[in-house]
Amino acid sequence: PPPRWAKAGAPGWGSLPQRTRLPLGVSPRAGDYPEATVPFLPGDRLALYTDGIIDTVDAGGDPFGPDRLDAALA
Repeated sequence: PPPRWAKAGAPGWGSLPQRTRLPLGVSPRAGDYPEATVPFLPGDRLALYTDGIIDTVDAGGDPFGPDRLDAALA
């Protein structure tokens, strides 16, 4: 899943611009990945997480989901 980004002074969390996919668990045989630069300002926040967090379900079978993740990060 894309990292969540909270820009300083802006309400709520959003996703980073999708210029490229973030490689996690990279194998040396995977080849080269494109690079991208995202400007961060003082006070900006970045949250990295796995899909296991948003795919987790509660006792009623409802997924945690990105909206509840954003609320937990607030």
